This record gives sequence, structure tokens and C-alpha cells, in this order.
Amino acid sequence: MINPEVKSRINKIDFELKQVFENVFIKEKYYKTGYFEISANKVVYLKEFKEFKRLEAKVIINQPDLLQEQVRWSYSTNPLVESGIWLDRVSPIEDLSKDITNIVEERRVSEDYIFNLEPIVDMINEDVSFDEEIEQKTKIDVICDFLSNFNVEVKSHNVMVISNESAFTTVSDRIITLNHNSDIKISDMFKIESQINSIEGVNWTVFKEGFIEISWTPSNEEISLK
Repeated sequence: MINPEVKSRINKIDFELKQVFENVFIKEKYYKTGYFEISANKVVYLKEFKEFKRLEAKVIINQPDLLQEQVRWSYSTNPLVESGIWLDRVSPIEDLSKDITNIVEERRVSEDYIFNLEPIVDMINEDVSFDEEIEQKTKIDVICDFLSNFNVEVKSHNVMVISNESAFTTVSDRIITLNHNSDIKISDMFKIESQINSIEGVNWTVFKEGFIEISWTPSNEEISLK
């Protein structure tokens, strides 16, 4: 029987990962002491390939480690190969889901793994037209047009300038807030996030109730938005 505290923590991890990934699978297994095998995947746009691919984070956590505030865990650098290299990590329990997500978002996997993933063909043509549009329109125009494909109507938008205190840049970040009144499906969020994040200069995209926030660092030539 699973320790109630372990069960509570693994359920929390499951819930948090499902806010980010399209598919999350957690299996309870046994070898000496019990452990959990976590597999979480989502579609990501890879600029270097100009393709969408489904990246996976494959993680193992021993049950006793989940009772610690600093959790030891391991992840595979190539989930396609059972005998591949596994790397050990330690995370505060409150940051564990975020650090698992970071494996995919920061591509902390082997080049062979990414190279051997099959592209998601039905999204490639969509991306090509998206890149071409960016040259002719502002980022907000392109993003709003793209959201309309998912029946998301942007009612208004706001651009906030965030000052960067850095000796290396004089360009300030922008936080673009798009207000809408649509319910966005979780499955659509991943496609939208991947597409928006593929735009040059975009740092991240966050979905909140009633609006979408986008962090953007413009180039020196691209300081103003229409």
C-alpha cells in the first residue's frame, strides 16, 4: 500500500504536469523499493528543423524519495532507447513538476533523440504560412489571426514595457496581454503555445482565465508595435 503522503505528492505532481503536457502517464512499479515511472509529452515546434515534434520527459522517482523535501529523481536523455543515458537530479518538492517540465521546454535531451522523432506533418504547412505572415504584420496581428483558427476572439490587448537593468542590452521586454472571452481546450493550448513561442523574440506564453500573456523581447529594429 502506498504511503498516504507519497500518494498525495504524486497526485499533486500528476495534476501539475497535466496543466502543461498533453499526455501524462504515471505507473507504480517495484524493484527493491517501489518507484514511479512518469511519462509526459507535448507537441513542440523546433526551429532548427522547422517541424513540430512530440517531445517526452521520462522520469523515475523512488517512493521513499518523495517523502523528502529535496527529491532525488532521474530522467532519460533518450526516451526512445531503454538502455539510454539517465541523468540524476535533485529538486525541492515544490519545484519538481516545474523541473520535469523544463526537460522538454529547454530540450535537455540528446540530439539523437530529437533527430529520430517523427515530425507531425499535419502542422508543418500551417507553420510555413505563419512565418511568412510575420514579415508582413505585427506580432499582435499575426497572433490574433492565428487564435481565430481556434475560435478565440481577442477583444482587446495591452502592451506593458518591462525595463531591463542590464549592461548588455538597451532593449526593454514587452508583456503582451490579449483579453478574450473564449474557453480554450487544453489540447489547443499546446498548439497555440508552440506556435506563438516559435516567433522570433517571444520568450514564453501563459494562459490565464480570460486572457493570454506573452513575453517578448523585440530586436533593436523592432521597438514599436502597431
